[in-house]
Amino acid sequence: MRATARQISFADWELMRQRDQGIRLEPLLDAISGFLDDPRDVVEGVRRDLVRGLKQPYSDRHGLTVTQILRSLVLMRLKNWGYRELR
Repeated sequence: MRATARQISFADWELMRQRDQGIRLEPLLDAISGFLDDPRDVVEGVRRDLVRGLKQPYSDRHGLTVTQILRSLVLMRLKNWGYRELR
């Protein structure tokens, strides 16, 4: 079985394009993004929490990464969004 490179999503591509054009995130979101980029131990802790208690944590299809889940949760709480708005 060969390893395949993960394709970037349209949202990731659009964000990279906007950053190249000098468009910045809101200051609070930019600060949180910078914080989430630095400590890998936070991401590792979230990953351990997500797989805790699962019998076969790596047997399903590939969905969101741990970093994407963490960023989504932070965004939901900051903006007071539900899952529909987050989508």
